[in-house]
Amino acid sequence: MKRGIKTTTMDDIAISLSISKRTLYEIFSSKNIMAAEAMSRFHQNLLDHNIEFQKHSPSVIHSIIMSFIHYREILLSMNVDFLRDFDALPPEVKNIASEAENNYMMNFYSLLDQAAEKGYIRDNLDYRLLFRITQVQFTLVKCREEMFPPDITLLQVYDATASGFCRCILSQKGLEILTEAHSYFKLHPKISV
Repeated sequence: MKRGIKTTTMDDIAISLSISKRTLYEIFSSKNIMAAEAMSRFHQNLLDHNIEFQKHSPSVIHSIIMSFIHYREILLSMNVDFLRDFDALPPEVKNIASEAENNYMMNFYSLLDQAAEKGYIRDNLDYRLLFRITQVQFTLVKCREEMFPPDITLLQVYDATASGFCRCILSQKGLEILTEAHSYFKLHPKISV
């Protein structure tokens, strides 16, 4: 137990998966390696979905919104203890997950670059840095969800953060597409993300 936060043990994980601890160790040599592999799969999932969104979205702005929706849905369902455990891993173990994270980030940066090329993003703006800050905010608020006042939900925070990011970086032309995108999502509320 560290700083009053319950850490998940290999026994807990084996029980939750309905497998023996021995089987778990046959698959993963340690809890740290398992956490790194899980984070790698998390980012691979984000990347795979982003690629699908790019193929089927009416615009790059729609792809960006769908990416945020998917990212938010995964974080909402994620166990906060996992994020805390991952954060405490030594750098050499975290590096196992870094390639998948870098691939995801490069893909999202590519989306933002496409939006900039189309004139949807304001000039002279470091939108990559702003996205990275937004991504860090998403994770940090998940880890502090228990501190929210009762009238604020994590979903509201995520939606406000993503909306704020988009409204901060988008040009007038981009904001027009964003407004159209909101109508699109209201008409298609059951979009599979």
